[in-house]
Amino acid sequence: MSMPLALTVVLYAFALALWSAAHAVRRPRSAEGTEGAGSAGGAEGAGGVDPRRAALWVLQAGLVVQAAIEGVSLATGRRPDDLATHLSYLVASLLLLPLFAVVLRDGRKSSSVLEAVACAAVAVVTLRLQATSGGAYA
Repeated sequence: MSMPLALTVVLYAFALALWSAAHAVRRPRSAEGTEGAGSAGGAEGAGGVDPRRAALWVLQAGLVVQAAIEGVSLATGRRPDDLATHLSYLVASLLLLPLFAVVLRDGRKSSSVLEAVACAAVAVVTLRLQATSGGAYA
């Protein structure tokens, strides 16, 4: 596993978690539920694109790159200490954001909180993925 990529994913995910949590705290109650479906908070920038939603796509792209690198490493014969646990974390890292995205479609204040939880979970799973790789990926 690429340590620089894993560290980048973890730091980026924690930064997004903080951004989403700050958005949930700052957002007035009167704005709750007033955004359109799929806006994930409604703070749309130029061109109608929600910047937090775009940032989540960037995080997911980083996770896909991380999984591809990991797949190549496994295919070339490198094995972590506990392969089953390692693969479970790898699959979980890829599925966390898409699963939370289904819940985040409503645009309520709770969506920002769930976004923060999803990003923090991605960071923790990435750290666990790095930890389970053992000494196989020096």
